Amino acid sequence: MIHKAVKVRLYPTSEQQVILSQHFGCARWWWNYALNKSIETYKETGKSLGQSALNAFLPTLKKEQETIW
Repeated sequence: MIHKAVKVRLYPTSEQQVILSQHFGCARWWWNYALNKSIETYKETGKSLGQSALNAFLPTLKKEQETIW
C-alpha cells in the first residue's frame, strides 16, 4: 500500500488570521472545559462522560453571558 501526502502552505490575510485565532481559541477553551468536566464527573461518580453528554452542555454554554463570544 502506497501512501501519498501533499504539503500545503497557507498565507491567510490579517483578517483571516484574526478569525482563525478566534476559532482556535474557542476550540481550545471548549476542549479544556470538557476535559475538566469529565475529570470532575469521574471523581464524583466513578463514570466518565461521553461525547454526547459533553455536547449537551454546548447550547446552555452558548447562551451564558460569559461565553457569548
